[in-house]
Amino acid sequence: TVSYMKKKGMPLPLTIAVMTDYTCIPFWEETCCDYYIVPHPELIDECAKRGIPQEKMIPFGIPVSRKFRELEDQEKAKEELGFSPEKKLHLLIGAGNLEKLAREVRKRNGEESELAVICGNNEKIREQLEKRFAEDETVSVIGYTDQMPLYMAAADILFTKPGGLTSTEAVAAKAALVHTKPIPGCEDRNVAFFTQHGMSVSGDTED
Repeated sequence: TVSYMKKKGMPLPLTIAVMTDYTCIPFWEETCCDYYIVPHPELIDECAKRGIPQEKMIPFGIPVSRKFRELEDQEKAKEELGFSPEKKLHLLIGAGNLEKLAREVRKRNGEESELAVICGNNEKIREQLEKRFAEDETVSVIGYTDQMPLYMAAADILFTKPGGLTSTEAVAAKAALVHTKPIPGCEDRNVAFFTQHGMSVSGDTED
């Protein structure tokens, strides 16, 4: 809508687009903004080839809350969230087959670690996980939370889908990051960018 208004010469204030994936998704080349905030300098050429004027691109990165760079001590974060400071904490952030991935993590680590699964507003998955792990006191199933920086501070390993924003938050938090199988499209490119730069590991299966 904003691009249409600009092309029609309607008066508008400064318009800035913030890209939130580590690739130039097709949508951006259809827009007409004054500036584009690009996630990384290496993406400028890709965006320019898609038609975005180079002089309009500013590689400031994806903005995330300062809270992900000003984290609490890991032991303190674990205690505040109710986890054992003596055990490893594996954090799963929801998408894909969470139940299967959670089973794999538990099977490989037994009582040596605790597992927190954050499934957001997906009540169906939350109910499935609570039923599956009802007898396992080392597994905590969490719905929506506004304490994500605290969970990332507490986590020894973070498993998450390769969304641009959550992945950037994880890097800002210096989390040990494992990307779960991406949805074909921009998530594929996010995984490629992060693994090529040594910021995450990934695989095609839960195993």
